[in-house]
Amino acid sequence: MNTLLTAVGEKFGMKKGINQLTRSIGLLFNANVTERDTFSGVTTERTRFDVFPLDELRKVRKIYPILVVQDFAMANGFMNRRLRLQFVEKLRERSIDVAVNVRPLSLLTVENLENVLEHIGEITLTDVLEEYASEKHQPLSTFNGVLNDYLEVRNLDTTRRYAWSVTRCQEILSSIQDRFIKTLSQAT
Repeated sequence: MNTLLTAVGEKFGMKKGINQLTRSIGLLFNANVTERDTFSGVTTERTRFDVFPLDELRKVRKIYPILVVQDFAMANGFMNRRLRLQFVEKLRERSIDVAVNVRPLSLLTVENLENVLEHIGEITLTDVLEEYASEKHQPLSTFNGVLNDYLEVRNLDTTRRYAWSVTRCQEILSSIQDRFIKTLSQAT
């Protein structure tokens, strides 16, 4: 178990994604207004363009940090809880404006986001993230499980999924099945 947690920490934790998120939040929402920065695009010559105005940034009062991963194995409540705790620990090192409410970290897969996209207009991502952050869902709940419960309570279709995700998932499952069948036939 310690090996797994160490590997997760190295890949996503304090030195990678969590560090990037907390550093960026600290730069954008520093308690000392004169130490704040904004975000923009950067050319290959390191020239900034499309700079987000600081005046607009000052209007932000709630932040929903999300760490997006491609690995389905990471999409469980235990991993989310583990990284969420690391996020809180790392965020304490930053001086954040008290007027800004930094919500709990959410660990999501690309497919999780796509499943929410299928329902945008009926629900909002921030509402689902609030539900996912609820302590009643920790540590065993998955984002998709919380999303499905959220949709059911609102009498929305829980089977509707983002078309690309459905197709890709079917391709992956078919590939696994094909390999399994091939391996079985070679063994006999």
